[in-house]
Amino acid sequence: MEAIGNQIKHTKGLLIDPLKKSVSSIDVAPDLIATFLGSESVVVSTILQNGDMLYSDPAAISLQVNPFKIDDLGVFYGKAVYVSTHKNGQFKDTEITPAQIFSSIVFQEDSVIEWFRGFLNDDGIAMNHMIQRDDGRMISVQSVLNTIAMLPENKKNEIRMLAVIDNANAINKMNLITHLANTMEVNDA
Repeated sequence: MEAIGNQIKHTKGLLIDPLKKSVSSIDVAPDLIATFLGSESVVVSTILQNGDMLYSDPAAISLQVNPFKIDDLGVFYGKAVYVSTHKNGQFKDTEITPAQIFSSIVFQEDSVIEWFRGFLNDDGIAMNHMIQRDDGRMISVQSVLNTIAMLPENKKNEIRMLAVIDNANAINKMNLITHLANTMEVNDA
């Protein structure tokens, strides 16, 4: 990355999104990393031998949500930004393609979310099923599960207990998902 006058040149990096199970090419600069992660702050999760870095959201790390594993580098949480650097630490265009890094990633399922998928699939409730909120917005079941995935473990388990106690059939399960869609800050992706 070079300074051109007072402007910083953006470089090619990669955005790893475990919710979408995707890797995409992005134009990145140091001041944009938090924006890509949807976070107020960032941490360097790992530095590779070649100097490439993986930036993550510290909140996702502390909550251990949306895990994914990159080959032998370990398990990471939440969205991540992959950047290449010069020896002086300045960003440079990454030579790794989204397909190359995607092939080295195993997206892991959150155990509570995996349980919810099975719980809903038992009655044929699809993840792309749309729910109308009280405010008229249409929200997918998957978006509700994505929101649950961002909750602390104790909250996820409270919701799972509600599901087990009150929702033995498909109608009750849809009522629970609709209630969650109306009471949580859900963004449809």
